[in-house]
Amino acid sequence: MSSPTSIAPAQLNRLIGTPDGPLLIDVRIAEDVAADPRRLPGAVPRDFRTAPSWATTLPDRPVVVVCQRGLKLSEGVAAWLRHAGRAAETLDGGFAAWAAAGLPMLRPDHIPPPDPQGRTVYRIAGLPKGS
Repeated sequence: MSSPTSIAPAQLNRLIGTPDGPLLIDVRIAEDVAADPRRLPGAVPRDFRTAPSWATTLPDRPVVVVCQRGLKLSEGVAAWLRHAGRAAETLDGGFAAWAAAGLPMLRPDHIPPPDPQGRTVYRIAGLPKGS
């Protein structure tokens, strides 16, 4: 069940790729990514431990933070982002709920390389690289 600071997978799916769609930050741990390396369309991987260093560098858009189950990691990072003045939500049920719903995902090895400005069809220009 969604909370005031989370968004349901189906609702997020309708927003991805729209002009007002949120930035997606994937904070899953390495073991979870190794088990299933796919990502939500447009999601950018970030290390949850370094959130204070990148929280203020994000473009001024709403953010949805995704972890494996939509609990501790994403809630902590979203809280940090809100503390830094960002509008941030978590994905209700996390990556596992998205996958269980059969919603679109991308394999990282199928994402085209970025152009000289760091853009691809699946990456938002201006979003800092790295973790």
